[in-house]
Amino acid sequence: MIHILPYLEHTIRTTKSPQEIHDILQSVTSSKRELGLSTTGEFIGTIDQYDFKIMRIINYRNSFMPVIKGAIKKGEEAYGVALKMQLHPITYIFLIFWFGIAGFILLIGILGLMTSEPTDVTLFLGTGGFIAWGQILSRWGFFFQAKKDIKKLEELLSAETPAAF
Repeated sequence: MIHILPYLEHTIRTTKSPQEIHDILQSVTSSKRELGLSTTGEFIGTIDQYDFKIMRIINYRNSFMPVIKGAIKKGEEAYGVALKMQLHPITYIFLIFWFGIAGFILLIGILGLMTSEPTDVTLFLGTGGFIAWGQILSRWGFFFQAKKDIKKLEELLSAETPAAF
């Protein structure tokens, strides 16, 4: 399924127990309360016994950083860490506003064509560029960081990532 806004699901297979996974993630994750004081971890968020919600800490701004929601699940021979990566809710709201404006302008252009009024082609080109720029910017910023997050989590969990889990 193709998502209008960036979204990614990934499963990391590991031979570690749920307690080991929890301990590893806890050791590299700072809680939100600690962020103002010092940042010793690689991630920020909350870790529970069988699930977690984290974001990687970076030294620059990127509004398209993935929020990683994970769940530890029992597989046939190993455990799997099911990851769901999506944008921050505030970024979602901004992009919905962005694409809503573009869609409204495109609708005005289509209605202008249907009423046989002369419509300027630049309306469609501008709207198409507006939509394309929003898609390129959000997807590149999201997937660039998501690949780094997956690689880091696989390293931490000494993962085996099969084609199908």
